[in-house]
Amino acid sequence: MDVKKITLVTIFLLFFCGCVETLSVKEVVDNSPYAHFVYLSKDAVNEFIKENPDLIKDTEIPKDLLSIITSFMTGIYINKDNQNQIAIKTPLWILGKIYQNENIIADNGYILINTKSITKPNPKFRDYLPNYNDIVFYDKDMAMSIKIDTNTHIGLVTERNENLKKILKGLKSIGKIKVINTSVTEKDGYIIADITCEPIPLNINYIRENMNLNLKPPITVEVSGWEKVSENEYKKDPHFIKVYIFPVNEETMKELINEQISDEMSNLKKVKDLKYKDWNIEEYMKDNIGIYIGYKEVEYGTVCIITDSLGNLDDVEIHLT
Repeated sequence: MDVKKITLVTIFLLFFCGCVETLSVKEVVDNSPYAHFVYLSKDAVNEFIKENPDLIKDTEIPKDLLSIITSFMTGIYINKDNQNQIAIKTPLWILGKIYQNENIIADNGYILINTKSITKPNPKFRDYLPNYNDIVFYDKDMAMSIKIDTNTHIGLVTERNENLKKILKGLKSIGKIKVINTSVTEKDGYIIADITCEPIPLNINYIRENMNLNLKPPITVEVSGWEKVSENEYKKDPHFIKVYIFPVNEETMKELINEQISDEMSNLKKVKDLKYKDWNIEEYMKDNIGIYIGYKEVEYGTVCIITDSLGNLDDVEIHLT
């Protein structure tokens, strides 16, 4: 079918199907053909295509049809479990039947690419997400809804976890995205966070890498001249250094570390607070031996060092990655 015929069919379909709809977050979840997904609204897709022209170019849909569909789409779903699987929700889905093949299926409001079966998501997080509907992430452990504006607004829902709740309240960054402020509530066994961040780059790979809860800020610590004995512990007999990095402010880091001290080092007795160079130090005693806990808040989070000598901090270098 040539472009003129496709255009006539498009006008006919739009006349009878009505305008392109905008989905609420609840509708995004209810309409998803994938259990775990990333959803981009039409507006978000248009912005992403400017920055990522190959986002949906390699879908085997002919260019003439693709240009029409992307002009009259509701949004795009990407399967988080298999990112080659894409579903384009559009009132013009029936046009996809013209080009159906092994990898392209037009069915009930969607043009499905590399998708053989449909799996509906568990709606457990759906009703707790704020109606930020530019981008939606939905997984088995958490869900996020995102509004792209002057700043980025993120609604996050996950199952109740006291440590995570504290981290969210003191959050400084999500990946390389700086947090401006956060409000956190609890309801029905879920943590619900409303987070305002700096504007995020409209790059799909950046979004995939940074919009998650792995709690690993872009901070690395190098301990020069020491043997690394575990992921966060170094030794230079008879001394030790333990390193902790979280994407939170210093106050929250102290709260998290003090809880750990209570659990693991119950016989520690605090002596005093002091400064050592640009470290904020808490000095403790254990069996007449000094233990020093140093805190340094940096751009994306806070580094905590636990060691048995203040001079050991001279061997610690912090890098932003």
